[in-house]
Amino acid sequence: MRWWVLAVGLAAGCGDNIRDWPCDVTSSQPSLATIDCWNEFRLQATRPLDAVADAGLYGLHAPPSVGGLGADAATADRVVELLAGGCLTTTFTWIQHQGAVRRLTAAGGVLADEVLPRLATGATRAGVAVGGV
Repeated sequence: MRWWVLAVGLAAGCGDNIRDWPCDVTSSQPSLATIDCWNEFRLQATRPLDAVADAGLYGLHAPPSVGGLGADAATADRVVELLAGGCLTTTFTWIQHQGAVRRLTAAGGVLADEVLPRLATGATRAGVAVGGV
């Protein structure tokens, strides 16, 4: 199963701690070197999410009819457990996407028909934003 291999890979690759990067985050006027460093960190940070998409896990809850996996609850729980054991940050970001997929799957309709295939592949990624709290 590809998702298990992915979880092991994330566990090995998620050890990069932001404090280990040579970026000066304390300066109010960052240098070009610091900006370059942060840009590289941003690129590195998306790689685990790209790996999750490549493994087909953005479609974990999407039905097979739109390219998803249509996983049952026990399988989904196991995938979340394994991914979280590998990289909690990646899992937290990815699981927000699953909420949108599940809600669109349950609602159906024109929007679901249009958006679900892209959500199932990770071509379009969803998240959660909260403001005014």
